Amino acid sequence: MKFKKLFLISLLLVILTHITVFSQDASPSQFFYVIKKLLPETKSVSIFMDPEIIDKERVSLNRAALQNQLKVKIYPISSPIELGKNIRQLSGGSVLVVYTSDVLTSKSSAAYVLKKCIEKNITVVSSSQLYSDLGAFLGLLRGEDNKLKIVVNFKQYANLQNNVMQERMQLVGVTQVIE
Repeated sequence: MKFKKLFLISLLLVILTHITVFSQDASPSQFFYVIKKLLPETKSVSIFMDPEIIDKERVSLNRAALQNQLKVKIYPISSPIELGKNIRQLSGGSVLVVYTSDVLTSKSSAAYVLKKCIEKNITVVSSSQLYSDLGAFLGLLRGEDNKLKIVVNFKQYANLQNNVMQERMQLVGVTQVIE
């Protein structure tokens, strides 16, 4: 009986840890809705994510892409080496959504991704506070109250400032603009 209780408690802790780790990201619907409203000319989105969650997210990604009329290309990233290879495959002027994972949210990886994407004029979107702090164009961040905070950064993306209208930012509920 003790073993059963211990097993159930352990299982519950593993499940809660898993939910906490992966619940940091905004949903695909939230990512795509905000991208499409702020950058309506966007036709496709690339996504960097941990290969372990691709199958779990695929249905939601496909549904959200269809709703927002976007084509989605997923790049599984399980090591820092894959970052450079996959960034080279992205075309200039595209949009990259970076999901939260150990590899993608290390400070060196985030700095590298942002540096290379800014050089190639690739708009970076993430739900990671680190990416937002380092200069991603769009941050969909969960606050302590679990409310979504939307941060737009024109500091690194001054070329988008004339394209993103104030009305669009109000429509999606942008809470912070960095200039």
